[in-house]
Amino acid sequence: MSSPPTSTERVYTDAEILAYLQLHLPLWTFEAGHLRRLYKTADWNASLKMVNAIGPLAEAASHIALVVAGPGAR
Repeated sequence: MSSPPTSTERVYTDAEILAYLQLHLPLWTFEAGHLRRLYKTADWNASLKMVNAIGPLAEAASHIALVVAGPGAR
């Protein structure tokens, strides 16, 4: 659960987030308050390797990542 922003933190509007993504991260989308990126891998083994690489990075950043893997996962 996230804490409310402090006086030094800024909350960005949906429009600001979408504009930033279009300019800097065009492969990312912003849907229902969540940042999202679709990755296509060569095969199931490559998908598992990617998921296993994401976990420790998300944990180190105190971030909760929802990772969905499977044929045609969207």
